[in-house]
Amino acid sequence: MSLRRVASIVAVAALLATAPAAHAGELVDSAAAALRIDPVYVHPDAEPTLTDAEADALRDRIRESGAAPTFIAVLPAEAAGQEGGGPEDVLRALARAIDRPGAYAVVVGGRFRAGSSTDLPSGLAGDLATEAFEERRDEGLAATLEEWVDLVGQARTGTLEEAT
Repeated sequence: MSLRRVASIVAVAALLATAPAAHAGELVDSAAAALRIDPVYVHPDAEPTLTDAEADALRDRIRESGAAPTFIAVLPAEAAGQEGGGPEDVLRALARAIDRPGAYAVVVGGRFRAGSSTDLPSGLAGDLATEAFEERRDEGLAATLEEWVDLVGQARTGTLEEAT
């Protein structure tokens, strides 16, 4: 192998070793770390976003509605680059990273997706997200997420059919 080729390989290896991790991966990792100790995570650069008071109200709603365990992450659009590029991919990556049973919701650059890894029937968390979005989107992100939490709580407590 020529000296020039060895130098090229060493240069590429050095570049890869010092390259920063992808920012979107850091966003998902940060959200997962926070969600392991708090059911609501709002990244400071997320648009749309939640105020601190709205996030606190969601935490209370999760506890009081019977929706727990539930995890909600509000992330900037660039998080969608994680594992495939869509909010569904972020949702799956987050659930895998947290590795706890529960209902999961992500809002990635304003795109709302939900799923469940536990007691809810397959697809129900996503259907409830669609329902919450259709019913409350004109009232904003906090109202939409509150509605979803309420619907998840109703599904878990067996009162969903009466409410819909």
